[in-house]
Amino acid sequence: MSVHVSDKTLNNLFYIYILFIKKTLFQKQKRNFFTLFLFSAIFIFFFLPHLSFAAFSCDQGDLNTTCYVNTKKTLSNQEVIRGAGSLIIQSGGELTLNSNLESFYNLEGDVIIQNGGRITGNIGELKATNLTLEKNSSIDLSSKGYPGGTYSRPYGQGPGGGSPVHVGYYYFGGGGGYGGNGGYGDRYFFLVLGGRAYGSLTQPQDLGSGGAYGGRYDSSIFGDPGGAGGGKVKIQVSQTVTINGSILANGENRSNNYYSGGGSGGSIWIEAYTFTGSGKIEANGGRAGWGLQGGGGGGGRIAIYFNSDTFTGLITAYGGRSYLYDELYGAPGTIYKQKKRNLRPILNSVSHFPLVQRAGEIISFSSQAYDLNGDQIKLYICKDPSCLNCGPNNTSNCWTYSNDFYSTNPQANYQTSNCQYLTGNYWARVCDSTGLCSNDNDTPLTEPGDLIISNPTRVSTITPLYSQDYIFKNLTLNNATLT
Repeated sequence: MSVHVSDKTLNNLFYIYILFIKKTLFQKQKRNFFTLFLFSAIFIFFFLPHLSFAAFSCDQGDLNTTCYVNTKKTLSNQEVIRGAGSLIIQSGGELTLNSNLESFYNLEGDVIIQNGGRITGNIGELKATNLTLEKNSSIDLSSKGYPGGTYSRPYGQGPGGGSPVHVGYYYFGGGGGYGGNGGYGDRYFFLVLGGRAYGSLTQPQDLGSGGAYGGRYDSSIFGDPGGAGGGKVKIQVSQTVTINGSILANGENRSNNYYSGGGSGGSIWIEAYTFTGSGKIEANGGRAGWGLQGGGGGGGRIAIYFNSDTFTGLITAYGGRSYLYDELYGAPGTIYKQKKRNLRPILNSVSHFPLVQRAGEIISFSSQAYDLNGDQIKLYICKDPSCLNCGPNNTSNCWTYSNDFYSTNPQANYQTSNCQYLTGNYWARVCDSTGLCSNDNDTPLTEPGDLIISNPTRVSTITPLYSQDYIFKNLTLNNATLT
């Protein structure tokens, strides 16, 4: 079991823990000390081992500008690589994980894997503005899924693990299944079932399953483990995915003289506005052993969502081969491609509270809005009806905007400055993660709302430079006359 906890959640947990310690030490009650001991034991022995506190380091630069990686770095389980800048993996650079662990990438800039660069290991989620894989670069999740069967545990692991059958002196191993069923492990009686298909066609995010062990049942020397399943990756890019290299989630091949089953392919899920390149994307099943028996792994699952598709490379989810017999091949997996509906998000209304705000305090904006494509959205509060320079790519003409994306009804806060006078209007728009907004830049938005910020400072005289209404929450006259 592993737990992926956001920085905010982790900070909250730590804050609660510190408060509890202070309260316990202050009250000095035996019951509280026992509770503290029990909570600490649970946190240390159960929760803490599955959290990652590793600090990722760039070879050059940093994650808030441009981070360069040109050496091999082994990441810890659930490690999050986050920053406001870009990540560039250069030739010889590699970010890797062991077995079926996973990492997360959240970059506001671009992720670029240059010629000779690699990411090896499962990716729970990769978010960026653009993702580029140059020629001879790769994201390789092959054999990073559920393990294959072994002599002591002959069944392949995972929901679609291949099954073994004991015939004479031998185990015959069925292939692992995922997007398609794994191949039968024997061609005479078809007693050795391959693993079953499972998972989602449209949202693939499972690991591939392992093939079964094959070889002598009475000796681990004359046998071979089943192939491991392919891993998983989910990619969410707001602009362009360019693949001239490879994204691979293949099941493990078995290259022995025994009868082990191949691992199934894994899962690849890509979302981008533009999908382009000439590379390859594979989630193929692994080949069975070289003996007369043993089943190939089933193909994996691939789903790709886009607004524009100019990709000319290969996308495959083949079933794995058997050494000799077609009837023992794994079944093909699934490839799902869908053009996103190019529909703008809908903004029904926007409001702010309080209506009259003391300067130096916060105005909260709320909206009634949603996205027809199911994307997440942000709220932008503009200074003019066209919302020019107030949107995803430029916020210089915004009063404020959402810090985070919302599924529906995004919110935003505006921090007024001290001594700030302002009586005016605002307009609003909502934009989704691809940059599509609820209006065109040359058309009016919703009806403007009134934005009134009052000044709490002491006023001795007011001499308007031009005709204007001044609205104060509190007005104090000290040795002065207001006329």
